Amino acid sequence: MRVVNAVRIIAVSTVATILFVSGCLGPGGPEPSTPAGPGAQTHATFLTTQVNTGGFEPRIAVGPDGTRWVSTQDKSGPEVVYSSTDGGRTWQRTPTDPPAASPCCDNEIAVTPTGRVLTSIITGSAGSTQLDIQYTDDGGKTWTSSRGNALADQDRQWLAVGTKDPSTDQYLVYMLWHNLLSGSAQHEMFVSTSHDGGATFGPAVPITLPGSQAWNDLQCADSGGPSNIFANPKTGQVYAVFGTRSSALGGCGASATQQFEINVVAATRMWVATSNDQGVTWTNSLAVDDSAAGNIIGMQVDAGTIDHQGNVYVVYPESPQPYPNYDGAAVKYVWAAPDLGHWSKPITVEQQIDGGKQPGTGHILTHIVAGDPGKVALFYLKGEGTGNKSLWYPTVALTWNGLEAAPQFEYTRVSIIPAWQGTASQLMGVCNPFGERFGPLSPAVNAAAGGFTCGRSSDVYGQALDASCGPTFVWYADSKLNNESGGTYVTQQTAGPTLCTAQEATAHAT
Repeated sequence: MRVVNAVRIIAVSTVATILFVSGCLGPGGPEPSTPAGPGAQTHATFLTTQVNTGGFEPRIAVGPDGTRWVSTQDKSGPEVVYSSTDGGRTWQRTPTDPPAASPCCDNEIAVTPTGRVLTSIITGSAGSTQLDIQYTDDGGKTWTSSRGNALADQDRQWLAVGTKDPSTDQYLVYMLWHNLLSGSAQHEMFVSTSHDGGATFGPAVPITLPGSQAWNDLQCADSGGPSNIFANPKTGQVYAVFGTRSSALGGCGASATQQFEINVVAATRMWVATSNDQGVTWTNSLAVDDSAAGNIIGMQVDAGTIDHQGNVYVVYPESPQPYPNYDGAAVKYVWAAPDLGHWSKPITVEQQIDGGKQPGTGHILTHIVAGDPGKVALFYLKGEGTGNKSLWYPTVALTWNGLEAAPQFEYTRVSIIPAWQGTASQLMGVCNPFGERFGPLSPAVNAAAGGFTCGRSSDVYGQALDASCGPTFVWYADSKLNNESGGTYVTQQTAGPTLCTAQEATAHAT
């Protein structure tokens, strides 16, 4: 039986607001591929609002006072920051914009417990990109540039706020990134640490060691991308998530035994590196390994998170077929105790679809947040349709028993506005400019052009928990597909069981 979500559209100035009650995928959509079981909670409500008509790779953070902050772009391209003090119902642009020079992409944002808002965006041109980091202590009236960390060839950066540094009495801030183009010679993931709330950043510290399996996997320039970084607010332990492309031969074996690729980061392994000494030294743990079969588990990145007892989760899509076929992917996650000594077996949130034989279906761009142990919210785009006419809808899956071997899930399509159109492979950068009927472009040809021959969807969106332990997610809906209905959107849970108890929600807020 199909049950259609309750949907109410409300006019809030010029911003579209949509209210969704979960339980299935609608309106008019198919039933979820894994229906909620008898132990599942029901009737969580989500409110979706349009922040602006620009954007591409927006990110979101929630401050200690509950204010939501979004970093995105306006329609002309520069980075802009919006805030909401009414639970995401309305959004206001900051009085001034972060003064980044030649901004490009890869937005990022974080808020410290003092209320300092930090943003970052890539600036410069191909081959010489840098991370432009700005911060404000007055709600965006003025912005100050962070010092340090201005190296050449920095790409796909992430921010995380840690505990207070007892030596400075200020909050630690971590920055994760990788060297994209110079990675042809030696590819690495780097972390820089700030001991003064993001005002200055220290030297770049590599998080893999030469000769290790993780380091070997990163070489050849056809593999690897950082997914995110986060810290345990109680212990200060830091975790960095990144993907690599490997094979049964290890290291560069995927290039020899499978099709060569560059820039699109079709990972087959997912790693979590952790540090207990403020980012000075790192230990790597292999969370997911699909390298033997070659299944893609990075589209383009895989997010990680931590619950209130320190358990670590990593979510990922998993394709039925190897690169360059991204279609039909499932959604899965794994979890481990804080020491990362043992990872769970993969837990399926959404099943694979037709073995990847039906282009236009599947799941991409997975994100995750957690509250109490096992209480998890997952976000992803779900494809519906056939071929390059398929539409991709933002979807949230909730579980309250996510540490069990077979959790129950509750599903909500949180927008009736599709984010993208096309097959999963096309949205992940595999295409043929001569037309879909000729099949995917040869990866070797795409590699010869630097990996930029084909267009693709956004690389990443964003996730956060609010002061009530309700999940909130941000994404971009393609303006070319949706005209003025395109742009940056945020959804947040407004009613129903949240991800933690009232006591933990209070602790989270402080």
